[in-house]
Parts: sequence; C-alpha cells; structure tokens
Amino acid sequence: MDVIDYLAREYAAGTSEPDVLGRLPIHYACSNGASLEVIQALLRANPSSTVGADINGWLPLHVAIHFGASTETVRELVCVCPATVRMETKKRSTALMLAENVSTTNKEEVIRILNWATDDVGK
Repeated sequence: MDVIDYLAREYAAGTSEPDVLGRLPIHYACSNGASLEVIQALLRANPSSTVGADINGWLPLHVAIHFGASTETVRELVCVCPATVRMETKKRSTALMLAENVSTTNKEEVIRILNWATDDVGK
C-alpha cells in the first residue's frame, strides 16, 4: 500500500495514463482485488478516473462489479461519482445490469448501493 500511495502522490499523472486498451491503473486495481486503501489512493490522485472508459466503454465501476470487488470498493467508486451508475458500456450494459448477472457473495449489497445511487442521481 505504501508504494501505491507514494506513486499515486508523486506521479499522479500516471493515474490518468491509459494503456493501449484505454485502461487506467484503477481499472487494473478493480479487476485484481486491490484493497480499499489502494482504490482510495488512486481516487485521491485522480478522482476523474471514475469516468475513464476503456475501449469497450467499461468504467472502473463496471470492472469492479464484473470481477467481484468488495462492497466498500463499489461504494467508494459510486460515492466519488454517482453518475457512473447510469453510464453504459459500448454493449449498453449498466453497472446494475452487470451486478445482476454476476455470482458474488456481496451481490445483494452491491445491487442496493447501485439502486440507491440510481435513485439519488435520478432526482
């Protein structure tokens, strides 16, 4: 964690550099079960990374849900940018649609967070 935090602080621009697939460091953190602390460090360095879409239109929130990230990680991503719950991938999948189709132990909690955010964003 110390290394990630240090890199995110000292080279914050690196958190907004996409790879050839348009993925940001936060996409990889969300797909590899990174701790909440790592996610928070990346978000502190680059809050706008929550709306960084890869070449398939996948946001970090989509990736986190697809790979079964912790409830806390999903909550953090949604709290930083609630509008992401309504954003669609290129195949028109929303975060809620992805959550409904995954098999994870925290599925119901994630769906509650997404429904709350969807209702909140819609107001």
